[in-house]
Amino acid sequence: MFFRELTVLVKKQFGKTTGWVGYTWSKTERQFENINFGNPFPYKYDRRHDLSIVATHKLKEHIDVSATWVYGTGNAFTMPHSQINSPDYKIQPMRFATPLFHFDERNSYRMPANHRLDVGIDFHKQKKRGERTWSFGVYNLYNRKNAYYLEYDSANQQMVAVSIFPILPYFRYSFEF
Repeated sequence: MFFRELTVLVKKQFGKTTGWVGYTWSKTERQFENINFGNPFPYKYDRRHDLSIVATHKLKEHIDVSATWVYGTGNAFTMPHSQINSPDYKIQPMRFATPLFHFDERNSYRMPANHRLDVGIDFHKQKKRGERTWSFGVYNLYNRKNAYYLEYDSANQQMVAVSIFPILPYFRYSFEF
């Protein structure tokens, strides 16, 4: 297994507005004698680019707003190059066809890149025995349909992205003592 990585992190930790920008470039490859004709190929979780931008602003002494934007290269996957139909003798001889797929190189395709914007607001209040916080926000504010996985639609003979996290509001209560 081969692994290379470069990470850059820039932080601002003072003033009313704080945050950071983090970027990672990485490359992970695998190589096996009997897979991909012995040639190296990207690992399934190889993520070339990963970018995060986080900002928090103190509106008042007890109120902060925050925003986080994340971007990541899609995962590597192996997609069929072509398909032929073969008789399926187990079901009914010579009447039904089962698709057989031909694959090129291992993990030579990428899922679509994914990104989202999360925003939130926190209300803090000092109590007798600690601090309580109410938080409200939205994950994936612009409702990006990020691909969680791909499946093959045999009727249309194409790959279809399946996403599972649409826009999602949240609220949270916490008490620190």
